[in-house]
Amino acid sequence: MENEIDRYSRAIDVINGVPSLLVSGAHVEEKLRDMQSLCRNHAHEHEVDLPEADAWVWPPLSRAHHSTGASR
Repeated sequence: MENEIDRYSRAIDVINGVPSLLVSGAHVEEKLRDMQSLCRNHAHEHEVDLPEADAWVWPPLSRAHHSTGASR
């Protein structure tokens, strides 16, 4: 998170970069910043990521999306 390439920072970047999300995404941005703070504090205190952050993986792409490059 220190280098701001974590998933929370990336999502915040999208919210701030898409004009239509600036207002509607404000509450989501606040929750994301809260999670960043929680994760950062936990890592500094325990020297490991939160278990739910450490175990997180991207969900698999659907077979249709993977084979054609787009969802059907």
